[in-house]
Amino acid sequence: MNQPLLKFIVTKNYKNLSLEDAINLENLNIFIGSNGSGKSNYISCLKFLKDSLTAIPKV
Repeated sequence: MNQPLLKFIVTKNYKNLSLEDAINLENLNIFIGSNGSGKSNYISCLKFLKDSLTAIPKV
């Protein structure tokens, strides 16, 4: 089953990320940066999006 791909992401005030210009995503993305630059928060943002689109609420 083919899943739609996320083409770009824009964040505003998500933890320490404020990416008001779109970040284009490709099939393979490598995140490089100094400590505290937001690499883990960027991955956390992607996980949050995935969870909000695929999680089924427990009743």
